Amino acid sequence: MNIQLLESIALGLKTQLQSQFGLNETQVASMMASSQNTLSDAIKQYVMKNGSKDIESILLKQSEFEGSAFQAQVQTQLKNQLQSHGNIEVSEAQNLSQFASKYMVDQVVNTFQSSEYSKDLDGICAFLGIDKNLLKMVNSPVGKMFGKFF
Repeated sequence: MNIQLLESIALGLKTQLQSQFGLNETQVASMMASSQNTLSDAIKQYVMKNGSKDIESILLKQSEFEGSAFQAQVQTQLKNQLQSHGNIEVSEAQNLSQFASKYMVDQVVNTFQSSEYSKDLDGICAFLGIDKNLLKMVNSPVGKMFGKFF
């Protein structure tokens, strides 16, 4: 994904986390490192196992992030990351992961929607920096089967 986009999202998320959850600098720093890496990893893992259809629908605003299988994966991965770093209490990790995952995906969707990229698969690939031919291969039945093994 675009590093500048992730940094921009991280700055906004940092402000939101401090104001809404009252996290200290150490907790916010840990959360920022976890959240940026988790979003990129979750997108890659989700596409490898399930194809890109759900993410495409979310980016094109044809379906909602909340309640999606993609949300469940991002939220679970972020919660696990937060708990493993140990700077955030386990009970708070669920609320933080829910808020942060929604915030980050909303920012990606809004940025894509307001960008000059075409609102189709070509635009999504260009926006996310993904090779369209590779994505077609991953979306094929054989690609999905291979992704489920890994």
